[in-house]
Amino acid sequence: AAGSSLAAARMKTWKSLRAEEAVGSYTSAAASTLEVLYPSGSYPCSHSWCSNGRFVPAYCAGAELATCAEVYASNVSALFPGYLERLVVSLELRLVLVYLDPPTFSSHVFDRLW
Repeated sequence: AAGSSLAAARMKTWKSLRAEEAVGSYTSAAASTLEVLYPSGSYPCSHSWCSNGRFVPAYCAGAELATCAEVYASNVSALFPGYLERLVVSLELRLVLVYLDPPTFSSHVFDRLW
């Protein structure tokens, strides 16, 4: 019984990221000012599906950007190209993926946790 309630809670968590009103408590992708460039001037995600180091699903583009939350990711796309992007789109999550180089990811994410 405990296992099934945990599974149900996990399902509710990711499904909440599909609703516009639910992502309002997260950092809006439209308000982002985070610099994502490597010191060399290149972007951590240079795949065709990324723009300026970010992956923005079609349903978050333009005016809809304000309805999507920003999520930070270390550059895992080098190891698993397209995995996170396919996950966001297939689950219809209202997320914009912002790829950061490892030092920026560590300082931006971990410093906020402690």
